[in-house]
Amino acid sequence: MIWLLLILGLLVAILGSAGSAAVVTTARADLAEAISRRLRGEAEPLDWLAERESLVVAATSLSALGVIIIAVIVPGIFDNLTLPRLGLLLLFLVVPATLLGGYLLPRWLTVPRADRMLSQLRPPLSAARAVLQLVMPATRHTMRDDLHALAREGSANGIAPGDELVMVGGVMSFAERPAREVMTPRTDVVAVSSEAGYHEVLALFGDSGYTRLPVYRESLDDIIGMVHAFDLFKLAETDPVPVRPVAFAPESRPAADLLLDMQRERRHFAVVMDEFGGTAGIVTLEDLLEALVGEISDDDDDEISPASTAALLLLDGTADTDQVAAHFEVVLPRGEATSFGGLLIELAGRIPVPGERFRLSGLIVDVLEATPNRIERIAVRRLGPPAIELVRNPV
Repeated sequence: MIWLLLILGLLVAILGSAGSAAVVTTARADLAEAISRRLRGEAEPLDWLAERESLVVAATSLSALGVIIIAVIVPGIFDNLTLPRLGLLLLFLVVPATLLGGYLLPRWLTVPRADRMLSQLRPPLSAARAVLQLVMPATRHTMRDDLHALAREGSANGIAPGDELVMVGGVMSFAERPAREVMTPRTDVVAVSSEAGYHEVLALFGDSGYTRLPVYRESLDDIIGMVHAFDLFKLAETDPVPVRPVAFAPESRPAADLLLDMQRERRHFAVVMDEFGGTAGIVTLEDLLEALVGEISDDDDDEISPASTAALLLLDGTADTDQVAAHFEVVLPRGEATSFGGLLIELAGRIPVPGERFRLSGLIVDVLEATPNRIERIAVRRLGPPAIELVRNPV
């Protein structure tokens, strides 16, 4: 009887380990396909994600239950051994055999044939899930929680994260970001008046370096469209400057929805509106794509600064705080501001003036340029050892 219980515990552990590996492996590919269809504008439901997460919980519980059964039964089998010998037996034989046979080996064998294994293991896993739901209260999970659970279990399985979960994680993060976080703020917007002539618009394009500029009537709160630099090549100097239509979106609009809106309307430029109907900023299709897949560099794009090195970082006040933290491998204080200049203002409680120096997380921060409204240019370097003063001895 005791050997039957030992075999039962081993089978339960094998079932849980194989089921967990099968669910996580198949979910990766299904998630990648579903997110890809969503980005193409299809109404792809993700309700199955919660169902997969619950199967992972059931499989993990079965693995734990099997290990517990084995741990309880083994001492009874070798009850004639002394305590030191039993400890050595458990340490060098039972534990390695349990990990290999009931945990690692089933997962390694399941991954290459995950689809077929999941179809066979789904009935017992569903039954285990039903039993768990009777003894454990159901909790509400967001889609992000379900995705994190699958990623954690994949790491526990020894399954590499892979491009699928990395991509899905990036897309989920992008989908939850509001437009205000990816837009160019109003204070940085370069715009052209609707009454500007050909030469004035051409000069503004040359000074700004942009290929698209918003067009306003009386102020930035009344943007009527945009002008494209390429359109100027088709015009005579006396022709009126053509204005192309733009999209409009509230600043709370999720970035993924705004991207789909611009794709459907065939717009490359959108005006982000604040709660009062004014212009909060602008966002381009390139801004959204960079927020989704990372920086998109052109041949003529500059780096952070030609003078920047591993020890010294020169950057604009609008640079992201994560960029500075990653460069110097430090942990910066968290605040509401997403830009490094905004973080300095938030921590200082005011707008610093040029020439001021701050110490932050082992870094020395020098404010090089600033206006009454914001920080323009910053130099960041590591906090070095104290300086040694050199004095010439009198002769």
